[in-house]
Amino acid sequence: MTDFRIVQISDTHLSPSKPFFNANFDRVADWLRQERPDAVFHTGDIALDGADRDEDLAFARAAHDGLGLETAFVPGNHDVGNNAEPGEVVHQGVDATRLDRYQSVFGADRWIRDIGAWRFVGLNSALFGSGLDEEAAQEAFLAEALAAGPGRPVALVLHKPLFLDEPDEAAETGYWYAPRGARRRLVDLIGSADVRLVMSGHIHQQRIRLWRSTAMVWAPAVAFVVPDWNHERLGEKQCGVVDYRFSGDRVSVRTVRVPGTVDHDLGDFEDAYGPLPRTN
Repeated sequence: MTDFRIVQISDTHLSPSKPFFNANFDRVADWLRQERPDAVFHTGDIALDGADRDEDLAFARAAHDGLGLETAFVPGNHDVGNNAEPGEVVHQGVDATRLDRYQSVFGADRWIRDIGAWRFVGLNSALFGSGLDEEAAQEAFLAEALAAGPGRPVALVLHKPLFLDEPDEAAETGYWYAPRGARRRLVDLIGSADVRLVMSGHIHQQRIRLWRSTAMVWAPAVAFVVPDWNHERLGEKQCGVVDYRFSGDRVSVRTVRVPGTVDHDLGDFEDAYGPLPRTN
């Protein structure tokens, strides 16, 4: 296979008891079944509260199984818990119990897919800076995945972006981006290979930016947008998906507004995660 198509979906936030955003997923699911890409990659926050609610994880898995398409998942913070900067205390911190629960439903939280000329490496961004044994194991996994695929362009698939604009920036990192210490190690690993694409979600904004020779793609959320008064506007705030067309070692990228989806404002849904703080 030299030419193939992957659709990236992200941040679906599905739940049977808090079904606020399920209809958006249903519209995306209908569109995917019509379009029939070669694979669907989900870049995390699959469930609304999978970190603590088994039923949210199970419901989200069943919804995706209904697509009838080849689908690969990486977890988000709402699936396995949050990471943090050293010394920072976070709500629903990632731990071994939450990781085990996620894996029992969705399988491995890191993986390799070789499709056409490309190697895709899925990573669990909640492990970055966590200090868990699994963090070191994942870094070793990534190093081996990059070393074992010489000559292949590589795409990383993860929930949180590695950084906003530059690896050494002083931007807030613990929640929105990879913590600084882990980021430096990851950037060094990327520099040792032909990483041409990083596919991420989490920010609930769509943005495509070239960093050196790597396209850093933020997928829009399927579920909702975050109001400007809670998180600054860094890209386009609109629900949607990302459509990738690969041909040999080249790729074209476009974001898609799926018909029938609604740009829900999270500020209007306090029953989802509680009142949002005003930060801007």
